[in-house]
Amino acid sequence: MKFSPQDTCNVNLALEKLYAYTYFITYRKFPDQDVKIKVLYIKSKQQFPEVELFIQDAVQRYSLDLISYHGRIKCSMGQLKSDHPKVQAVVMGSRRSDPHCNKLNSFSRTDPDWPQFMRVNPVLDWSYSDIWTFLRTLSIPYCSLYDRG
Repeated sequence: MKFSPQDTCNVNLALEKLYAYTYFITYRKFPDQDVKIKVLYIKSKQQFPEVELFIQDAVQRYSLDLISYHGRIKCSMGQLKSDHPKVQAVVMGSRRSDPHCNKLNSFSRTDPDWPQFMRVNPVLDWSYSDIWTFLRTLSIPYCSLYDRG
């Protein structure tokens, strides 16, 4: 899963963690093990301290396996493919209203000139209001920068 302090990524984390716990509890596959979701965090050259704090808090809160790279998304996805060849899909926080996302489906392969992954888009048809209603109704933490505008 690609991870950032975006509002949609927080929704995805909550949905994935809920699914993982439900699956493992229902099927009792590994009852004594914590379920760790791999997340990819691509750092830019200049980071806000609030973003870094939010990322570290989320890693602890959700018991995440953080994979972190610096640089551009395309190069980082290539590095992910190289370092973690078993990863076949990435959960995205894209919404149809985002740039270049109007033709995506719930499941879409990456473009041919990108490292090959299946993109899973669980909130593709959610509105901005849907995202914030979900976060606030369930009291899901989000990056403090959103409160500052």
